[in-house]
Amino acid sequence: MQNRNIDLAILARCEWMARIFALAVASLGLAALLGWALDIVTLKSVMTGWATMKANTAMGFLLAGASLFFANRKPDALAWRNLHVALAAGVALLGLSTLGEYLFTVDFGIDQLLFTVDPASAGHALPGRMAMATAAGFALTGLALALLDMRRGRAVSMAAALLANLIGMLAVLGYVYDVTALYDAGPYSSVALHTALGLVVVNCGVLLARPRRGLMAVVTSNTAGGMIARRLLPLALVAPFLIGWLRLEGEKSGLISSEFGITLATITYVSLLTSVIWRTAAVLCASDQKLRDLYQLSPMGIVLTDIKGRHVESNQAFQKMSGYSESELMALDSHTLTSRAYKADEARQFERLARTGLYGPYEQECVRKDGSLVPVQLSGMLIIGSGGQKYICSIVEDITERKQAERAQVQKIVEAAPDPMLLIANNGIITFANRAAQSTFGYPFQDLKGQNVDNLVPLKSRSGHAHYRHLFDISRTQHPMDLKRPLAAMHKDGTEFPVEISLSPFQMDGQPVVIASIRDITERKRAAELLEQSLAQLRRLSDHQQNIKEDERKRIAQDIHDDLGQNLLVLKMDVTMLYVRTGNSHPKLHERVAGVLNNIDATIKSLKSIMNDLRPATLELGLHPAVEWQLKQFERSSGIACKLTTIVPEPEFKLDETMISAVFRILQESLTNVARHAQATEVEIVLSQDERSFSMKVKDNGQGLQPGDRMKANSFGLMGIEERIHSLGGELIIASSPGKGTALSISIPVDSG
Repeated sequence: MQNRNIDLAILARCEWMARIFALAVASLGLAALLGWALDIVTLKSVMTGWATMKANTAMGFLLAGASLFFANRKPDALAWRNLHVALAAGVALLGLSTLGEYLFTVDFGIDQLLFTVDPASAGHALPGRMAMATAAGFALTGLALALLDMRRGRAVSMAAALLANLIGMLAVLGYVYDVTALYDAGPYSSVALHTALGLVVVNCGVLLARPRRGLMAVVTSNTAGGMIARRLLPLALVAPFLIGWLRLEGEKSGLISSEFGITLATITYVSLLTSVIWRTAAVLCASDQKLRDLYQLSPMGIVLTDIKGRHVESNQAFQKMSGYSESELMALDSHTLTSRAYKADEARQFERLARTGLYGPYEQECVRKDGSLVPVQLSGMLIIGSGGQKYICSIVEDITERKQAERAQVQKIVEAAPDPMLLIANNGIITFANRAAQSTFGYPFQDLKGQNVDNLVPLKSRSGHAHYRHLFDISRTQHPMDLKRPLAAMHKDGTEFPVEISLSPFQMDGQPVVIASIRDITERKRAAELLEQSLAQLRRLSDHQQNIKEDERKRIAQDIHDDLGQNLLVLKMDVTMLYVRTGNSHPKLHERVAGVLNNIDATIKSLKSIMNDLRPATLELGLHPAVEWQLKQFERSSGIACKLTTIVPEPEFKLDETMISAVFRILQESLTNVARHAQATEVEIVLSQDERSFSMKVKDNGQGLQPGDRMKANSFGLMGIEERIHSLGGELIIASSPGKGTALSISIPVDSG
């Protein structure tokens, strides 16, 4: 047992006395050894003819005193602790070895290890051996010291110290009362007086060394029990022995008779005991009155009930808090004073009390005599009466002011918010609205307070709003309201405006409350609409530019074909004729004409390539031939193998000229990206169409896209693809991971008719 109510002054005094006792016992052993060394009779036996303290006994006291001193010197240092345990083990070993010599009639050679004594001069066969009682005392003392700081051995240590103390006390009483049987017969033969005193002193030191634990924890506590122990123990331990000694001395000197001595001793002891009890009772009464005054004057309500909640006692603060008098409370139980809303909380707290002996602190509302509710904080513990009855002692704190301060603080924070904010009770009733909310909804505070929040929602949305509010009350989690659902609020004049709402649940006055933060997003929505209109115009402009570009490419390719192509063809025909005519007649000119003819062929080939880049002629044949041609061109120029798969129910895709051109350009851009960045060896293109959409998938086995590649400033290829798809009302999906290639999929809606 370890007492927390330790008197620090008494604690320090006990530890100081333990060190003094340790030094005293060590000095006693050292003096006895000096007496043996110098043959000083007084140091060996106090008085001539009395039993002597044996040399081994003196060594045992020296070891025990050192062990006790080191145990008090540095109790938390490992080196000192090991030293004190080793010395204690030496003391215990000395005692046990001597007991073994007695019990088994053997001689271990330890009796005259330090000094040799002639048996004839000593008058008995074992002149250097300590008494059996002394050996038992040393065995117990060594055990008490060794187990002093071992958690599981503390109780054994205390018991061993008390038994060793008892052995020494019996021998001391033998000398005081001149009863030789207590120190010179049987197991107590030849116990020297200073040996007995040494056993008492060293074991008292063991008890004083750890005053925070065991029996000493009671004696050193600053409780009423500690005070009674400190008053009565000296009387119980000293007074009987002193009175008995005085009586015996009086009878020996002939001053009093035996009968008168008994009467006088009894009267003296009763008088002393009565005086001490009277003074102790007076102190206890004063202490009890102080506790009673503190109990009654405590600002906290204190109430004692039995295990069923029936009232037993309460202080003035609780009576004032509840509005009932003490006599009226006696007819009630604690459950009557609990608000119905907190019955479940009370039941959970009582379950915890039955399980742990404690409950709270928790908050609830107490029903006063007039029916009003007062917020309180409760905590308590289970106590056992003197007759074994179980009681519940509860501390009840009126937290009305704290709740008001919390409410005011919340309202101050809500009031300072720039956005409209409402405090809404669990039933949807508005309890507070800041100025921004009053301005936004057009209501003064008096009109908003007490109104159901559903009234601030347009009529068409009220039933749905009530449903969502009910779902929130169940979940009680902080989150914005469903952003996928358009939210609207209604002004006092009936006008509606879009809003964003964020809900935060918390407890106020013990009740669930919601803070609704409302933001009018009319301007933001208008700006978003303008931005969307601007983006739509930009997309239309981009589409128009794409169409103009395609038309211009088509026109340029057509002009090149019709004008420059035809001219080059006529020129080639003329040069060919010249080449034929000069074959035999003008060899050098023939050679020069051949070179010109080759240049014309190269120019025609270059023009065809330019025309194909501007507008592939295969596009006129349809999407599938154009894709096949493009893949052959790409395979030839890049060396990357291409595979085309077509899944279409009809002989040809049902796409108009604009769609065909856009899909073809998307394919070209995708293949360009593969050639530049993918480091692929194979590309697969899948074309498919159903009744509702056309799809194209371009998949490579390259290195894939790295995180952030699509956000690079110069990634205009993908941006162009996205714009083309968006202009056709389609969808673009890019699936890629590092090292696993990239798959680009587009889907374009088509007219099934």
